[in-house]
Amino acid sequence: MLNALRQAAGSLPAKILFGALMASFAVWGIGDVFNNSGRDETVVKVGDSEISSRFFAENFRRQMNTLRQLNISEEDARKLGLHARLMDNLISQRLYDLQARDLGVFVSDSALSAEIKSQAIFLDEFGQFDRGRFQSALLRDGRSESAFVDDLRREIQREQVIDSLVPGIPPPPPLANKINQRRGERRVAKYVKILVKPAGILEPSEGELDTYHKANSDRFTSPESRVVSYLHFTSQDFVNEIIVSEQDLRETYQDRASELAIPERRKILQLPLDDEASAVSALARISSGESFVNVATELAGGNDISLGIVSRDELPVEFAEAAFLLEVGESSKPLQSPFGWHVIHVATIELGSIPSFEQLRVELKKMMAEEAAIDVMYSIANQLEDALGGGANLEEGASLLNLHVSRIDSLDQNGHDPDGLPIEGLPDGGRFVETVFNIEVGEESTLIETEEGGYLIVRVDSSRSPLLRSLASIHEEVVSAWQFEKAQEAGVEQAKRLIEELNLGKTLGIEPGHQIYSVVMSDPFTRNGNGVGDALPLSIVGDLFERRLGGAAMAEINGGAVVAQLADIQLANTAEQSAQIELAVRLRSEYSTDMLEQLRAELQQRYGVTVNESAVDALY
Repeated sequence: MLNALRQAAGSLPAKILFGALMASFAVWGIGDVFNNSGRDETVVKVGDSEISSRFFAENFRRQMNTLRQLNISEEDARKLGLHARLMDNLISQRLYDLQARDLGVFVSDSALSAEIKSQAIFLDEFGQFDRGRFQSALLRDGRSESAFVDDLRREIQREQVIDSLVPGIPPPPPLANKINQRRGERRVAKYVKILVKPAGILEPSEGELDTYHKANSDRFTSPESRVVSYLHFTSQDFVNEIIVSEQDLRETYQDRASELAIPERRKILQLPLDDEASAVSALARISSGESFVNVATELAGGNDISLGIVSRDELPVEFAEAAFLLEVGESSKPLQSPFGWHVIHVATIELGSIPSFEQLRVELKKMMAEEAAIDVMYSIANQLEDALGGGANLEEGASLLNLHVSRIDSLDQNGHDPDGLPIEGLPDGGRFVETVFNIEVGEESTLIETEEGGYLIVRVDSSRSPLLRSLASIHEEVVSAWQFEKAQEAGVEQAKRLIEELNLGKTLGIEPGHQIYSVVMSDPFTRNGNGVGDALPLSIVGDLFERRLGGAAMAEINGGAVVAQLADIQLANTAEQSAQIELAVRLRSEYSTDMLEQLRAELQQRYGVTVNESAVDALY
């Protein structure tokens, strides 16, 4: 399973998408490592540390919150291999954590504080640490201050392990110069695109068309399709059947009054200071009558002193109890946290309240109906399984439970109808099609729990094998395909004749007969295609770097061919300091990446990584 997922994760779109995303896992995406309590099932064991299915699911959910802002669905993320990328990242972090532990790597509180105060996300417009921004970031991420600090400490320990074992290695100067010359060289070519319009090609004879149709049978064959019956239901299908009595409504209100309460909220100000003595001095000024705001503004160095209007649960544990014992206008005694010392102040208090029964009647009734509908759905699912297990077919089971069996008369493996159009409204998205084509004709699937929390069972009633469509039914389509192919061949033949001329020493565009071509001069481009844009295909770029001045190359393009003649060679400026620095940085990064891969392999061999394949399968 993991190997298959890694193939998806290795695709170019996946690498581009998840490269930056995985970099953010370090502190903001990965939770507690060695204290992961409440495990469900161990997915991977790394040395004496375990990764549980719950721990993995929590981290996956957190990353999906970020991806949804980019309009990427969970199904798209699965196809791109986010699961495999995340799993590999978690395993790597566990390996480095174990190595840091065994090496006795230590991070002091002062170093930790300095690291936090240097992170750009927490700095104000003057480049100073802003406690308010720090707290806001934690609130947005739904994390406590202590959890963040613990995660950051481990991340610094990992960096120390990596930096000590995988230093940035400078490349040898002769090698760097040679690579710089190769990568920095640019070339310029003049080129023409030879395109032949299919409309100018005479139509084929019926004999030619018949031969072409048969020779390209794969192209004109419709895919396998299946006739499908399925039963799909969710809790929403039963909500309208739920009757919530007035007595149940009032009893639920009484039972859940504490849950429904609006908590007390307070506007909290804070004065962050470096040491206890400064905090005591500041509190003495405030106690003697000076305004907290004036003292804090003076001593905070421009940092935002407001923590916002928050409930007790939204405050760091170091502040919560003290803040909710104070009255309006009162300031706390000096409090210590991992970031220094603080004096906090209560500016306003919004008392908590419990909404009245009538205020919550509609919302509470809806909530109770939805909860009851979920119970009904589970009961229906169990009864359906019992009925099918007792020999009932899909229709009989549905009739017994007053459910509706739906039917699709033709579904192919792309989720399309006979006209090649996507079938809308398929339950459970791509997994529905996958299920249909993973069972035999006449078989029923097991009862599947869908991603949205409903249930689905599928039966394949019949199948139509891939079928070569008759020439008569797609005559115009085959004619168009034949004409396009002949136009392509004609363009390539013209390009070959032009190449022969250029290889005899002629110059593109100035020879008699070249007037029919529109000659274009390219911008300078490198071996990897930088600068070429859409002008030339990459295949011809490599050929041009193998040619001398005046040498020519060609490549097929859609509708014909392109012919290019090398017009200029621009050697790399090896004396340009910025280019040498850029190359040195790139090579150092490539060297370090190779060594980091070797380090992970060595740590994996040392500590051992055991994958619970059945648990991994259950995740996907």
